[in-house]
Amino acid sequence: MAIIVAGTNAHDDKLLAQSLDAVVVERPKPTEEAPKHMCLHKGYDNKGSREIVGELGYVSHIRRIGEEKKDEAGEKRYPARR
Repeated sequence: MAIIVAGTNAHDDKLLAQSLDAVVVERPKPTEEAPKHMCLHKGYDNKGSREIVGELGYVSHIRRIGEEKKDEAGEKRYPARR
């Protein structure tokens, strides 16, 4: 876990490198059998974020802008009503 303090108008992707550098828990070194994965939302779907994630040795999983979440049957998934 890490905390980065920024203004409310700062985009998440502008703070990605700082957030990942601030993580204090030591992680095991990645191997071919157990690589590091990074799952991010559509707000990180840009070249800069993908480069940062790649440079830090993560396998990126970033949902593309316009890509809908689908269930196992391939149908569009809607959030459950509360």
